[in-house]
Amino acid sequence: MSDIKYWLDFYNSNKLNNNECSNFCSFIIDFFKNNSENNIKHILDTGCGNDRDSLFLSKFYKVTAMDNCGFTI
Repeated sequence: MSDIKYWLDFYNSNKLNNNECSNFCSFIIDFFKNNSENNIKHILDTGCGNDRDSLFLSKFYKVTAMDNCGFTI
């Protein structure tokens, strides 16, 4: 099974809560807050999957999200 087909099947069969961010997203938000010298304003989220983390991050930053699996975001 190709990676694209795997992720397409995964997102079609697993409805994730888009109101929560993943553990990785929480880590990223904490990292950005604790490293204020970075002055992050825009995030490029490649491989965003179902866009859950991108939507959450967009509360704090400008986000551009993309994915190659074909799942409709």
